[in-house]
Amino acid sequence: MSYIQDGLFVGGIDDAIDSKYLRKKGIKQILSIHIKPIPIEYREDFEYKWVHAIDTPSQDLLFHFQECIDFIESGRQLGATLIHCEYGISRSVTIAVAYLMQKLSLSLNESLDLIKTHRPGVRPNSGFLKQLKLFERMNFTIDERNKEFKIYKLENLADKISSGRINVFFQMQLLNNLLDAGASIKDDNLRSQLARDPNMDRDSTHGTTDAVYYCGKCRKPLFYDNSIILHDDDKTTETCYSSLFIEPVKWMEENIQTLEGKVYCPKCKAKIGRFNWSGSKCTCGSWVTPSFHIRNDMVYKPMPRTK
Repeated sequence: MSYIQDGLFVGGIDDAIDSKYLRKKGIKQILSIHIKPIPIEYREDFEYKWVHAIDTPSQDLLFHFQECIDFIESGRQLGATLIHCEYGISRSVTIAVAYLMQKLSLSLNESLDLIKTHRPGVRPNSGFLKQLKLFERMNFTIDERNKEFKIYKLENLADKISSGRINVFFQMQLLNNLLDAGASIKDDNLRSQLARDPNMDRDSTHGTTDAVYYCGKCRKPLFYDNSIILHDDDKTTETCYSSLFIEPVKWMEENIQTLEGKVYCPKCKAKIGRFNWSGSKCTCGSWVTPSFHIRNDMVYKPMPRTK
């Protein structure tokens, strides 16, 4: 187990179950970034949080950064927090780096170097480093409207669906089992990663000023303009506006659980586009992944009224 700074330690699973040593070091909280929680008898005397995660580049920790940071910070008045994974090399270090970046306004490299001075040999895997770089570009926050974040989220989801790692019925059973066991798990929840449905927002008490695209046939609200995913023209490298690609929206959920298919208006059932989780080619020549291609002639966005 390694001291990183006041109130923060990083270690492995063996450290997490050495309760006597943890108490000696003033540790009051344990944050497990692991495939399973530590046995209950080793966490009864500690504030405890478990994030279900494996050490692979495709594992999404970015979605858990803020809740982990908040957990660490909330425990500072109690004492120190131990972040652990299997060996204290990759998963736990990734969370520690994210914490230092946000709380000390340090760059990724500065945060990682700080940890290495206390724990040489740490090496977050390539996927975690990619997530930390994105976190840095978003100024140490999770910005849901950030273009890079949207693309990251969609590519992550597309990879799971294309590889068969998301089977919706199995997914829900697994999710329920993990939640029952006390896990914090977000990345395999399909519904939570779909874009806002303007119909649901209209029914709520929280209004929005975002422009909306409607079905050209029945005028059903379909998606917000900020759900449009822009890409660069393959030939000019300038932004392509010739085709309309969007984030999948919540009303699509039941119909996009296959690898590819058609997109229909949820009201009049008019065909408004196609989707392919493995991607498709735009008319400009660029490959867009995942591809939720909406026909320009089947939707419209009202022009703002002039005063």
